[in-house]
Amino acid sequence: MNYKQSNKNSMKKLTNGIFSGVAAIVFGASPIKAQGPYLPDENTMALYHFEESNPDSVYDSSTNLNHGRVFGNATRTQEGRFGNAIIFDGIDDFIKINDSGSLDLSNEMTVEAWAKYAPNYEGSARWIVSKRDDQCCTSGNYVVAWGCDQSCFITLSYTSTIPGLEEGVRHIWYPTPNSWHHVAGTYDGSYLRFWLDYQLVSTHVTNARNQRTNNNPLIIGAEGSIEGGVFGSFFKGTIDEVRISNIARDFNQQASLPDEDPRISTWGKIKHTFK
Repeated sequence: MNYKQSNKNSMKKLTNGIFSGVAAIVFGASPIKAQGPYLPDENTMALYHFEESNPDSVYDSSTNLNHGRVFGNATRTQEGRFGNAIIFDGIDDFIKINDSGSLDLSNEMTVEAWAKYAPNYEGSARWIVSKRDDQCCTSGNYVVAWGCDQSCFITLSYTSTIPGLEEGVRHIWYPTPNSWHHVAGTYDGSYLRFWLDYQLVSTHVTNARNQRTNNNPLIIGAEGSIEGGVFGSFFKGTIDEVRISNIARDFNQQASLPDEDPRISTWGKIKHTFK
């Protein structure tokens, strides 16, 4: 082996050693497990990886600290889309995040999650993410719902500054049980768009330019109600990687799924930690 090759191997070992040491300091665990595809940026209002060791809490990875509490019998699973996720029983499970100004989206927004249905599902709409005033859909803020009665659909509901006017965009389809899907609704001030697995599948031009906001909590896994709790429409299945943003993200730029190699994803987190 010549000097150049020997030096190259030494540098590779040194780099790997530094990486492992820094990772161990930051994460206190080995091997390192990637938490998910996203790191929070300045437009992230809330981001939930569901990697908590405390089963009763969920932690927001954004700087807004919109942490939440788990209700019902929701359980953790290590078989999430990325790392861990939460299984909802479709009966009384939900996550509640208290209202904050960072969650009151008006001019632009993106509401997204990874979700999959449990088999043998029956019933009406099952909501993934909601921030609503009441069940009558007259003064809400935003919703991503997944329903299956006469047909299956996902919709981003929108309530404008005009009282009683609610607009939505939906895509009729029939999801396969136990299959992960990325679902997202975006609003850019003029257009509501629905994205399924990073593909634009439906667009709606809105009649009003800004949404009404409310003081109710953000609910994951059920339909929010005027009392600040839940009305029903409990989701049955698994939810992972919920992200709320104050911009309309363009998923056409997501040519492929994020690299799931833990070393790459974790190195990004280390750089983010120390920058």
